[in-house]
Amino acid sequence: EALDALADEGGALSGHAAFDAALIAQLAAPRDATADYWHKIAARYRVAADKLVDLPLKRDAEARASEADQVAAAIGAR
Repeated sequence: EALDALADEGGALSGHAAFDAALIAQLAAPRDATADYWHKIAARYRVAADKLVDLPLKRDAEARASEADQVAAAIGAR
């Protein structure tokens, strides 16, 4: 929650805070996480990518968003 608040402030660290919050949510995903959960992770990474100015980290956020969407699609295909 603290990282989300920092990300919402829009300051110089907002992109990093959004990325870190997305990463923590990804790493803490429950074993039985639903496709909706993974779509929310993807959305978090996209928000982070939009806020980031560091190009390598921005690309990492975009890649992680795509991967989270792929996980969601795989879960939905079961």
